[in-house]
Amino acid sequence: MCGYASGTLKALAHSGANGAQYATNPANLTFPLSWVTDVEPANGGTWQSTSFGASTGVLVGHNGARNAVIKNLHYAILMGLIIADDIDKVPTTLIGEVISLTTSSSGNCIGNGNREILYNNAALLQSASVAAGGTGGTMNVLSWLE
Repeated sequence: MCGYASGTLKALAHSGANGAQYATNPANLTFPLSWVTDVEPANGGTWQSTSFGASTGVLVGHNGARNAVIKNLHYAILMGLIIADDIDKVPTTLIGEVISLTTSSSGNCIGNGNREILYNNAALLQSASVAAGGTGGTMNVLSWLE
């Protein structure tokens, strides 16, 4: 993802550096989120109804079966990037970008309610820098869907 080797974001999350977190149970996370947060639910698992406040960085929701779902993340503002296997109704304000890895969504929409997903190049460049371990990085848009 983002031009980096497989496992890079997970390794950064495991490092715990700069507020990075890794969890198989989202209840074990500390909020607000910062730097790289990797949530790896069990096969078919869902991260649902979490209030994570004003957070920054890269949020990953992924598991080995590629069927982890991020659903109904309320009461949040995230500046950065969300990468998830499947995204279902995330009514949060996102300043950056969302990347869904599924070809068949479990829900009928990614966002709903009165929140916004605001593309922000500066937030994405910061996310690329995070993914590179803070040493800078590049991102290229491969496809775009509105």
